[in-house]
Amino acid sequence: MPSPTEERRKEIVKHLHKVLENHRTAVRNIRRDVKETIDKLEKEKKISQDEQKRALDEMEKISHAEAKKIEDLSVAKEREILELR
Repeated sequence: MPSPTEERRKEIVKHLHKVLENHRTAVRNIRRDVKETIDKLEKEKKISQDEQKRALDEMEKISHAEAKKIEDLSVAKEREILELR
């Protein structure tokens, strides 16, 4: 099988960026849903404000870590696609 042309590799990278954006959106949506749930629990007095703050901080750390993983994987895969010969 011949290696893809430069034009085809660029098309693949464009598709990769679309998939990456879909994953970023999914992480943001999950983060929003979790935040709403935590806020609702605090409003219903099922958790304290301290627990709410800790949970929100932990959720932010996790979501940022996951977004960074997605970005790092994307950069590595893009480099791999463009260097394919």
